[in-house]
Amino acid sequence: FSAGGAATMTSCSTCTTDEYWDGQTCATCLVNSTLRVQAESGSYSENAVTSDIHSGFDGTGFAAYFGDPGDAVQLNVNVASAGTYNMVVRYAAGDIDYWADNSVQRTISLYLNGIKDRQLSFTGTGSFTTWADQTAYINLNAGDNTIEFRVDADDTGYMNIDYIDAAFRSALPECRPECTASNTCIPARYVRIYKSDSGHSSDYTINLAELAVWSSADPDANLADGKDVTCSPACSTLNPPHGNQFLVDGAIDSGVLHTCYEEDSDTRGGLAADACASSIPKSVEIDLGQEYTIDGMLIVSRLDCSSPACRERAEGLMVDFMDADRNVKLTTAPITNAHRLNDGFIMDVQAGIQRNGEGEFDAWSYVPEGSISQSSAFDWRTYRWWCATDEYWDGSACVTCPSGSFSVGGAATLTSCTSCNADEYWNGQTCEDCPSGSFSAGGAATMTSCSTCTTDEYWDGQTCATCLVNSTLRVQAESGSYSENAVTSDIHSGFDGTGFAAYFGDPGDAVQLNVNVASAGTYNMVVRYAAGDIDYWADNSVQRTISLYLNGIKDRQLSFTGTGSFTTWADQTAYINLNAGDNTIEFRVDADDTGYMNIDYIDAAFRSALPECRPECTASNTCIPARYVRIYKSDSGHSSDYTINLAELAVWSSADPDANLADGKDVTCSPACSTLNPPHGNQFLVDGAIDSGVLHTCYEEDSDTRGGLAADACASSIPKSVEIDLGQEYTIDGMLIVSRLDCSSPACRERAEGLMVDFMDADRNVKLTTAPITNAHRLNDGFIMDVQAGIQRNGEGEFDAWSYVPEGSISQSSAFDWRTYRWWCATDEYWDGSACVTCPSGSFSVGGAATLTSCTSCNAD
Repeated sequence: FSAGGAATMTSCSTCTTDEYWDGQTCATCLVNSTLRVQAESGSYSENAVTSDIHSGFDGTGFAAYFGDPGDAVQLNVNVASAGTYNMVVRYAAGDIDYWADNSVQRTISLYLNGIKDRQLSFTGTGSFTTWADQTAYINLNAGDNTIEFRVDADDTGYMNIDYIDAAFRSALPECRPECTASNTCIPARYVRIYKSDSGHSSDYTINLAELAVWSSADPDANLADGKDVTCSPACSTLNPPHGNQFLVDGAIDSGVLHTCYEEDSDTRGGLAADACASSIPKSVEIDLGQEYTIDGMLIVSRLDCSSPACRERAEGLMVDFMDADRNVKLTTAPITNAHRLNDGFIMDVQAGIQRNGEGEFDAWSYVPEGSISQSSAFDWRTYRWWCATDEYWDGSACVTCPSGSFSVGGAATLTSCTSCNADEYWNGQTCEDCPSGSFSAGGAATMTSCSTCTTDEYWDGQTCATCLVNSTLRVQAESGSYSENAVTSDIHSGFDGTGFAAYFGDPGDAVQLNVNVASAGTYNMVVRYAAGDIDYWADNSVQRTISLYLNGIKDRQLSFTGTGSFTTWADQTAYINLNAGDNTIEFRVDADDTGYMNIDYIDAAFRSALPECRPECTASNTCIPARYVRIYKSDSGHSSDYTINLAELAVWSSADPDANLADGKDVTCSPACSTLNPPHGNQFLVDGAIDSGVLHTCYEEDSDTRGGLAADACASSIPKSVEIDLGQEYTIDGMLIVSRLDCSSPACRERAEGLMVDFMDADRNVKLTTAPITNAHRLNDGFIMDVQAGIQRNGEGEFDAWSYVPEGSISQSSAFDWRTYRWWCATDEYWDGSACVTCPSGSFSVGGAATLTSCTSCNAD
């Protein structure tokens, strides 16, 4: 270069790296020498601190512990000149267990002078002793500035910062080799808008509402604002609406920029008739005043015109970016017919200049029709990072959201994408709750709709899983092995296979079937049987019973309704628990069984114990979906002593009727559990034994009885509760509460008065509340609720069919077996296989612990 004129020299000057020609001489791009600020010199917030535990740092240490929102370090920087600075951050981002891949991007937010500038992204370094540099351009004021690195809610954090270097860099192209070399910026002074020779309606007229051109050297400045505009062959001077056509000002309510067109002298810009015919090529050129490195541009289409023709004129628009010597540095591809009605057209080259086969920029982003309103409040800066739906701005480019996450995009573009919670879906704008009865996994598996499971499916948290894991397995009874009188027969028609198992008339008559299943669990067993016209029965529809043995151990007595004929076959369903692999299922006549039935086959299919897989109990109102069991006292109906003390609690499900679902599970007392030891040393343990302590809410005596709370925190008048987390949601069929047995004072027992129970599902919705224990029953040993016969409610909607274990029936012993009380019937009742039933007239039962499956009639005399 040379200055010429009075400064003419005998040779020209060539500027070195980090210099540029300012018109008179080679000037230094870096006005400030590089300024280094050690991170350990900063001020910290929340958990962030100085550390030196990882080697390789510069200075005396580094800023560490950026793990939670609010963790931050703020550095003070003083610079001589206002402008754009090249900031180099030295950092390490290593082996945090949280990351499956330690090279994954880490993010932290950058605040300049107290205002959030943007989210910065750093590539993981694999180790905290491996340090790397990350460059970012920042705008600083002359004098004092603060630069803060802060973990915001949408940041990952998990990185250490050693220092920053800050150096002033001119915005001129010559001083930004990094963007020129990486093809991510355009050196330009002149911006020329015109139309392609084809691909439009042959109307070359151009009308725009706004134009913004920006550079990351000063990203808040519209470089086109107020600059000289030239139209060819002329600009329309119609006023209104074209009175401000020479002003590109960031407001879209003040007129439009319009090339001339044929109507009158004003619309022709003073030119002669026919000089502005629609078929004559036209252009608009903006002189930015100097050459800049351009990073992006927004064109806003005509918004104030009701005619579609105004919008349609965007079709075929192209842009040339020319340097100070009017050399074309980049040409855009034309706006296509498909996008001609959009509100705006954005080009952003920070992610790289993408070209088509013609060498034209071909990565326009589009602002949909109706997105921009004609208002002085319009802010073009919103569109610097205008990403498409399901893209996010990563600090330099629009990036596709990871699978299972979404974004609105457009004016709502964010620096991250959204994944919804479980049982929410992305509705295109935000996360919305799934409709009742449908589900979603959420998280990385977020979807745009929710799933509804079909019959025999349940939601396992990720997908609709099949309740029946094994295909139904049929075992013919005639394939079994027999005991005593039982044999294969084919004398009655209607059977499946080659015959059926028959002659179950006497104790010991049995058939044993072998079943092999892939998965351990609860199985839906369907027994096909016939129970017909035996002279022994006065009523051939009477119940028949036979005992079921699983793997050699008696499981229970099964009850079958008579079918009226041995050629009439019926199905009876029972849930059974099988082991993975080989199992034996035996039907045996025991002494208390009737027998007198034939068995054709059994079908066995695995069924999850989840409520969704037990429609038969949900439909018949005979089970409760619950994860949390909360025991408390009613507000009245007791002595105003809210203290709760229990010897044992058992909760069961017919999915696994031998398991106490409360055994060993987490117990929480409110306001606290007593920690007195003994007798309260095991108050956190529900273990099926009642000799190992009691579960006791806190009470006023000393620090131990108060569970460590302050005096008066556990007064008897303060409401208290005990809650057990079963660990997952089950279908609950029953519960036993054993009252305090080890206390000689009646007050221990009397505290049962007013006890109530809430059964809550996994979302803590109350599915059933029991009626309170009444004064009349407060001294009983135990309180049983069994809902297999149906959930009986009182006028308050509370379960109101407690059974009671009389005082003195339960002994304080490790031999206590809560399972005895699953079918605890009252005196003169018997267990019919599903409920306690009143004995027929003239027959009797002891009930209680001696409950039987039939009642007794005495002989004559």
